[in-house]
Amino acid sequence: MINRLRIILEQPEYSALINLSGQEVRSPADQVVVIVRNELIRRGLLPEDKLPYGSDVKKSTKTTLTPGEK
Repeated sequence: MINRLRIILEQPEYSALINLSGQEVRSPADQVVVIVRNELIRRGLLPEDKLPYGSDVKKSTKTTLTPGEK
């Protein structure tokens, strides 16, 4: 079952979400799913092996540098 949730963000939060979703090449809605799921797993409220959207959802939000970038 898929449920929808409406959230309200202040402008700085929304801008940060847009920035992060651009870095990780996801839509803002998909990025919210990743953030919520990762936090639920971190808090032990969702088992790590229950990922219906694939292993990409567990992707870290770290930025990777290509060789030569600092």
